[in-house]
Amino acid sequence: MARKVGDVEPIRRRGRADITVDEMESTVGEFYRLSVPEEVPLQELALDTDLADIFNISRKRHKGVRPAQDMLRQHRKPIVDKVAYWSGVQRPIVKRLVESICKRVEDLGLRVDIRRESEYLTEFTVYTTALSMNYLVRGKFIHP
Repeated sequence: MARKVGDVEPIRRRGRADITVDEMESTVGEFYRLSVPEEVPLQELALDTDLADIFNISRKRHKGVRPAQDMLRQHRKPIVDKVAYWSGVQRPIVKRLVESICKRVEDLGLRVDIRRESEYLTEFTVYTTALSMNYLVRGKFIHP
């Protein structure tokens, strides 16, 4: 098939290029490095109260309780994938947001009851999606 139509002009002509490769000032990789923040500024996020509300367990050592960051790290990829897919926020931004929140969860020593992990995951995913949508609409994760 390629040999048959390879030399035939396309039925629909291509448009004119906006700029040529020689006129481009940066690579695609450079563009994305500039457009995706290196780190999510945690001071911008009012996390502590929200995270304590999501992971609201008081027992430090009890059978059936584990560190919240372990649960989040175990499910990090599907959380990032789904939040990026449904919010439209670039995946690297969502990934950095989730990583920053996981770090704060670890710093706070928050824990989860393993019997309620699906509830924690749902609430955390909704929370992360809300923050991502704020970023998409306002350019910030939290609005005053």
